[in-house]
Amino acid sequence: MKKLFAGLLAGTIMLINGMIISKGFQFLFPELTVEYENTTLIKPWSDPEMLIVIAATVILGIILAGIWDLTKTMVKGNNATIKGFNFGFAFWIITIPGMLLFFNSFPLSVTIIVCWVITLLIQGLCSGFLFSKMLT
Repeated sequence: MKKLFAGLLAGTIMLINGMIISKGFQFLFPELTVEYENTTLIKPWSDPEMLIVIAATVILGIILAGIWDLTKTMVKGNNATIKGFNFGFAFWIITIPGMLLFFNSFPLSVTIIVCWVITLLIQGLCSGFLFSKMLT
């Protein structure tokens, strides 16, 4: 039950982080707003299918909590916090090929891909930190 709660919390934090970071990048790089609003590339939030984005992020949090529980003894680090950050960093590294595929397969700017890569790093580190505090 604790693992499920930690996963739900991590997924929720990842979702909120992603939204806040996205708005921050759109403030810094206004051209991103135009790209996000291009409905031939990205569906608008008003589309009911975008609920899948929310569900997928929460499900990812639950999956990562399960993976943390299975691997926490194998993750390197001098203490639980460093192990959590290392876990989050490993998650981020695994996402890099997917970002390269997005860049290669869709007419997206380098800026949006870099923003997503940075967002995934922050989400991974936050999740790993949360797991290291809740599931150790």
